[in-house]
Amino acid sequence: LRQSTKCKPGDHAIIAAPTYKILNQSTLPTFLSYASTFGTYKKSDQEFVFKNGLKAFIRTGTDPESDEGIPNVKWIWLDEAGKCKSRFWTNLEGRVARTNGVILCTTTPYALNWPYTELIRPLQRGQRDDVNYQTWPSIDNPSFPKEHFERQRKLLDSVTFAMKYGGEHQKKVGLIHPLDDGATIDPYVLPEGTVHYAGLDWGFTNPMALVIRGITPDKKDIQVSEFYESGVYPDEVAFVIKKKVDYYNIKMIVADPADPGKIAMLQKYKLPIIAGNNDVAAGIDAHNQVLRSGTYRIFNTCKHTLDEYETYSWKESEDDKDAKEEPLAKKNHAMDANRYLSKYFQEIGMLNFDRPKVFHVEQTQRPTASPQVHIPAWKRKRTPNAQEL
Repeated sequence: LRQSTKCKPGDHAIIAAPTYKILNQSTLPTFLSYASTFGTYKKSDQEFVFKNGLKAFIRTGTDPESDEGIPNVKWIWLDEAGKCKSRFWTNLEGRVARTNGVILCTTTPYALNWPYTELIRPLQRGQRDDVNYQTWPSIDNPSFPKEHFERQRKLLDSVTFAMKYGGEHQKKVGLIHPLDDGATIDPYVLPEGTVHYAGLDWGFTNPMALVIRGITPDKKDIQVSEFYESGVYPDEVAFVIKKKVDYYNIKMIVADPADPGKIAMLQKYKLPIIAGNNDVAAGIDAHNQVLRSGTYRIFNTCKHTLDEYETYSWKESEDDKDAKEEPLAKKNHAMDANRYLSKYFQEIGMLNFDRPKVFHVEQTQRPTASPQVHIPAWKRKRTPNAQEL
């Protein structure tokens, strides 16, 4: 609110939350409890207009592109940042880039996902000087009951308690695919003879996820790229995939078998795609075998996949059922794409990797960035026809 007093008519701000439910139940009531005397809330327009002319747009990460086109943004408040998609954060950063504005993120720590990897860890390593990081345990709030704090300390495991009540970022309990610290690496040029494969999870409201992994001549398995986006129309799917196939010379795409029509369409366009095995438990086991082999690495540019590794977890037990019986169907799109591919590797006998003594990177040259593979239909003049694909 102090930042708002420095603004003028024509300046803008953004108040954001991961979902409408969190926005309406928590973020907006909290904001209005402090800001009601500073201006007027226009519910129908999802705007708050300050008396000095500053207009704050209210948005959610349900659509990561919902902040597009808001000019001259001076400040942003992103509430429950740890539940937002990495892409929403990237887009919000772009909104304040020209004005050198500020972003306030508030959140309970949920996992070692993008707030930790993009902001906190680089700050702690001395790699960022533009981040101010503060944490407080719940007990620092004078109105928070000490009895509840101490009771939860006894009831919860130490990791969950540290995150929920201590404000500490920890690796989430119950992760399905726990990723070793050394698995994330900087991009480099893979050696000659590397063969690329892809896993594909369909989506529209949920993101479509395409993960690309290179198998090197010495049997290292490296995820080099990803495509992760909601709202990809059927006429754009082939366009997106063909660009990746051409760039990486992908040998095979292993897809979610739930939509045979799309698979047949892509096969008609001469794209190398087959239906994957959708046995969830078997696919999870196969991908964990990959992770345990010591051969797997992932480029740190695959932000969405890395985010899912830190959040994809088992359902909590109910009525004495095994807690690891079924995964949560949340933030699992890149994980599903990876399990289709890992299960395929297992079926064709590619998972019998000898564990290398040292995972050594032969080349230090960084690769040329992958080209832009998807321009939304509303930004493109036209959609390419089948002959062009």
